[in-house]
Amino acid sequence: PSDCSTHGFPVISGNHAWGGEPEWDSVANELRFNMGAPHLRPDGEVFEGIYEARIPVAYAECLWGIDPTALVTDLEVAVIDEDGTERADGEFVASITIVDDMLHIDADGFHFSEPDVVVRSTGGFVSLDKPVRILNTRTGDPIGADDLGGSGTPHTLQVTGDLIPATATAVALNVTVVDGQANDFGGYVTVYPCGTKPEASNLNFTTGQTIPNSVIAPLSATGTVCLYVYGQAHLLVDVSGYLAG
Repeated sequence: PSDCSTHGFPVISGNHAWGGEPEWDSVANELRFNMGAPHLRPDGEVFEGIYEARIPVAYAECLWGIDPTALVTDLEVAVIDEDGTERADGEFVASITIVDDMLHIDADGFHFSEPDVVVRSTGGFVSLDKPVRILNTRTGDPIGADDLGGSGTPHTLQVTGDLIPATATAVALNVTVVDGQANDFGGYVTVYPCGTKPEASNLNFTTGQTIPNSVIAPLSATGTVCLYVYGQAHLLVDVSGYLAG
């Protein structure tokens, strides 16, 4: 991503005969590099691949959203065939180390013809390149009940999909109440993974207020969150990252 380029650039090399540029998948949180070569050497021996990546630690931190002290433990290398089959651990050897502020990622012993070598996060928080708005109710009806007494139906919001992978367990959201309407007790918003609503609030408001708050929201098994409004309000929801499963 261009916003990581201020930290330098990765250098990736190997003994492949053809292949494209490294590709960053911000949804899967993967750095993917296609390597192509004949399966057999001219002498008939099986051609074994060698992959080397040298990435500035600050660039890797920006890319994967992982603290530098956890890069070695929270990243892994996978080799994936053209048909999507992932090679078993015993079919290649991989290592991840940090040397002089450079992340060294090495893999060798795998066979061709055109596998992808993938470096991916195994967990931790994953930042999106920039926050993305996933809900804006201002084009329709507000959420909550007209009587402002809490009898309204929660809004179900599908979060996983194009931006957030199905393996995510929670998301970082910014929830904004716009033109809130509340009774004398005040209004509030509860963000939860659907199912049973907890007796808690993530954002409190009074009549006429427009007010935001940051929320780490667990996801349901189907990748949704529910937004309950005691009172009535339009809601804006922006997502900036997720916790990988």
